[in-house]
Amino acid sequence: ACCLLLVACCLLLVACCFCRLTMEQYDHNKVEIADGTSENPLPPVQDENNVVGGNLNGSVSAADCCIDAINYDDVTRIRASITEQQEPRAERKSSSNKSRVALLHSETYTKILHDAMKHIHQDRDLLLESLLYYCGFLRNTPKFLSVVPPKKATRKHMERFHQKHYLDLIAPHPKQYQHNNDVLNDDDIETDSWIPTSSLPHELLDSMGLVEDCALPTTDVARRDLWTYCQYVVGASLQAAHLLATNKADVAINWGGGRHHAHENKAGGFCFVNDIALAIHYLQKYHQRILYMDLDIHHCDGVQRAFYDTDSVLTMSFHRHEPGFFPSTSGSIREKGQHDTSGVGHNLNVPLPKSCTDRDFTSIFQEALTGLFDAYDPQTVVLCLGADGLQGDPLVGETDGWNLSPECLAECVRLTSMLCGEDNTSSTSEEKENKTISNESKHVMSANITSTRDSNNQGKHKAKRKLLVLGGGGYNPANTARTFLLGTAAACEGARPGMLWDELPVEVPRHDYFPRYGPAFELYSPNWNVEDSTMSPTRRDGRYRALMNEAKKALRVGIMYLQSQRDKANKIVPDFSAVCFDDDFSLMTIKPKKSKAAALSKTGVVLSSTRSSNDDTAAGTGILVIKQVDKKRRRRKRKHVAKQPEKVNSAS
Repeated sequence: ACCLLLVACCLLLVACCFCRLTMEQYDHNKVEIADGTSENPLPPVQDENNVVGGNLNGSVSAADCCIDAINYDDVTRIRASITEQQEPRAERKSSSNKSRVALLHSETYTKILHDAMKHIHQDRDLLLESLLYYCGFLRNTPKFLSVVPPKKATRKHMERFHQKHYLDLIAPHPKQYQHNNDVLNDDDIETDSWIPTSSLPHELLDSMGLVEDCALPTTDVARRDLWTYCQYVVGASLQAAHLLATNKADVAINWGGGRHHAHENKAGGFCFVNDIALAIHYLQKYHQRILYMDLDIHHCDGVQRAFYDTDSVLTMSFHRHEPGFFPSTSGSIREKGQHDTSGVGHNLNVPLPKSCTDRDFTSIFQEALTGLFDAYDPQTVVLCLGADGLQGDPLVGETDGWNLSPECLAECVRLTSMLCGEDNTSSTSEEKENKTISNESKHVMSANITSTRDSNNQGKHKAKRKLLVLGGGGYNPANTARTFLLGTAAACEGARPGMLWDELPVEVPRHDYFPRYGPAFELYSPNWNVEDSTMSPTRRDGRYRALMNEAKKALRVGIMYLQSQRDKANKIVPDFSAVCFDDDFSLMTIKPKKSKAAALSKTGVVLSSTRSSNDDTAAGTGILVIKQVDKKRRRRKRKHVAKQPEKVNSAS
């Protein structure tokens, strides 16, 4: 009897241990939002006065939420090729004020992105998913990171920005379609039938950009894949914005988003829907000031046009702008906002020259980031991380592109994440705080932030700034996957400092895609430093340096204007002592011969806003020209003239 009792006790102990291990494994693999809830709705679509839509139909099932639910061939083959078992990531002790990060990802989402855009992006989405899996973001996930499966958006969500007659061409339509009517009467019915592409006039498709790079597919299967792709891309970005707006996450990442070329009634640049504009529109309901920064080498023409007449969104773009470079109709340094609207001065275009290096790009990005944070004080930052500015991108070309590295773009994300993760406390208007973003790593880059704040806000504690990170271009699959992986680690810096440079493996983990990362097979260069980054002979070229100086001038002019507007609202005298002027004490945004300068008076900056007669693409663009006149020099000149003795007439 004693032996039987002992055996029973042993069996009971084994059962308890097994149940505990099972529960721990379940809790570890469970996909949940940052606040611990299992619900994950998309934001409702609100009209001007009432709600016209609710949660999405066709929500993701429980099987889709599981990472291992869909075992299509590539992913199964990748995961079966592990040769070494990696140990779980050790949790580092961190403060209770750490950021919460949400990664919008699922195997369903990856498969949809790959099937719809494989003719453009090739297999970059599969490469990215494999890197995220083997580097510990999709397995052994850190506690501060939540993997959220995206949901599909409906047509009602897209109509918040896109026009109905444009969506009629890419969305399913009722079977009773009248060919002589370009706009459908019933726009809420979604079936499996589309308007035949062959029956659509070429002029209509051309006017809406559905030709060439955004050609409308001809088969129903391809049309269905395209519409599903648009639904998931918009749904993921809206879902990420919803997590930030409802304070369920501090940082949200959607690498499938970043379609910044799509207009409200026109496609372009491989972009059919503008998920960025839709996400920002949703965030505007919760936040008054949103900063959008675009690092793609192509200008964000769709996003600029969407918010060209408002001051609630500050659009900032680093890109290339010259004749023949897409998009050639926008991106000028003179496009400052719609004339006679509140958007004047809230659109900053900073064109950078070709062969731009890591050092120059990181330097001007750091100056823009710190300056705009101080002058504009955004509540949310939306960052579009296009990877087509990397050196050797096949679409842009080696001669016309930038010479950036994945480490450079990841460092920009890290700086943004660190600044957004800091507590924003206020001080007096006379106090200037010098904040330094530092890290124990040797890849540290310091930023001295000089800020002037209103004394009425003294002692108040503001919440953290929210950060939405989106993808973009990038047509070298291996380099783009590396960039987005490093960007994921960099976005987590607010939650775990040092995750980018200290915790990621230097070498690419071995899997079936391992040969694609040769010949170095490195995730990042361990010897990379922004001071010793990629060098180019054009750095010493006079034209290259002149274009960089012109870009910095445009940036400083924009920051000065935003600072003056903020100081004017706070009724304080602006301080431009930290701004670097030229020798002639002038900062010009256009050629001096065609400018109308305004003097810097004692009470602030007096701006002149005129219409552009030379810019055919942006009619009514407000040109802001700021010029500081050296009054002391003029005063000294007048005194010198007064002291000179009068000339005596020899005849007299």
